[in-house]
Amino acid sequence: MKVLEKAILENGVHVQLEDWRDKNTAEYPTLYGLTIAAYPIAGRSDGWIYGGEKFRLEINYNQYVNYTNDMVLADYRALVNAEKSLEDLADHFYYGEKDKWRLGMATDYRPHIPSKW
Repeated sequence: MKVLEKAILENGVHVQLEDWRDKNTAEYPTLYGLTIAAYPIAGRSDGWIYGGEKFRLEINYNQYVNYTNDMVLADYRALVNAEKSLEDLADHFYYGEKDKWRLGMATDYRPHIPSKW
């Protein structure tokens, strides 16, 4: 993995553009691609991530839903230029509804949070 670029969004969230294509193999030549890694503050806890703490949110190239490397790059640029927000890219969150929950977005997802020991 290679970090291609780093930035800080207007809201203070750190983001970086990563290239994972070096992990592709001859058997799976298009499995990995570009990733936007963002580090926002969680709005809610889910048992793994705690509200008020930074967490890693990923927006990945995905050949199976036709989300191309060019689209990832365009979305990264739009984030950095404040033309889009992370919420605008919610359909591409790696952990989907779970990441929406963590950000405090409206979702039907409800995590199972074990009680403390």
